[in-house]
Amino acid sequence: MRKKSLSILILMGIFLLSGCGPKWVSIDGFDTSSAKLESARDACQVGKKLYDLSYDRLTRDAALNVFEDEAARQSVKDIYTAKEKQVHSEIDACMEKHGLVKKQ
Repeated sequence: MRKKSLSILILMGIFLLSGCGPKWVSIDGFDTSSAKLESARDACQVGKKLYDLSYDRLTRDAALNVFEDEAARQSVKDIYTAKEKQVHSEIDACMEKHGLVKKQ
């Protein structure tokens, strides 16, 4: 299980560093410079927040294996989903403060 967890975290890191995430543009709709984008990502702690979220997902998956009751399993999923939405909302709001929005 530990090797699998490490592999997933490494893949998440590669995903984040490769720029495969959502495309961010300036609020006026034009592409933004990579320096501005990286500055905003650093200020908003995007990498750390997404890394923590991926770690939480591993924890959630481990917890799901413990519960046999479907209601308990669904409760764990619901808690994670709410946290995931909150983190992404915080990232979006922070990036918007830096003049960036997700490209539609």
